Amino acid sequence: MKMVNDYEVEGCWTSMDKKEKPRCRKCGSILKLVPKEKHFNSRYWKLQRNDGLLLACCPKGCAEKDAVKSYKEFSLVRNYCTKDSNSWNYKLDYTIIRNAWINRGGKIFPCEYRGHVDLAFDLNSDEITLERKGWLKLSASTFIWDFRGKVLSNKQIDVIFDYINIYNKKKLKEFQEKIDDEIGMLKLK
Repeated sequence: MKMVNDYEVEGCWTSMDKKEKPRCRKCGSILKLVPKEKHFNSRYWKLQRNDGLLLACCPKGCAEKDAVKSYKEFSLVRNYCTKDSNSWNYKLDYTIIRNAWINRGGKIFPCEYRGHVDLAFDLNSDEITLERKGWLKLSASTFIWDFRGKVLSNKQIDVIFDYINIYNKKKLKEFQEKIDDEIGMLKLK
């Protein structure tokens, strides 16, 4: 185990004899018992619980703040993920995401129908600013872009291809004709 002195390591109080072992919210490693000395989290042993739970933490030394950040990110999209997804390894289910913003890196930010304005606000922005930055909009299974001076990024193109393969392979040729357009729309249904 890492002996970290400048941050708290991801961990919890747990029963280590559970059938399902507790895992780090950041990396997914099975938590290990914290030594009673020489580990940053060792200081929490003085808070010994009366219910027989033991202090465990991530064996890779993942920082608590990073694990919390990872979990918060997952909690925002968990309703749009595949069934076996968790905070350290989630996969978005494109069959249920029909509305979203997609950044230049291809990261999908799902939202409800007509929820693009609210999501832009949650991202500390607005619709016009996101469009000027080159973000792609998915609205009611229709991709919309208005970049003016930019074209779709390779990652955004990959996302659109993934959707075409799921929803309507007949749209592939139409998309290939629009792929270099600064302004465009591709309706999948």
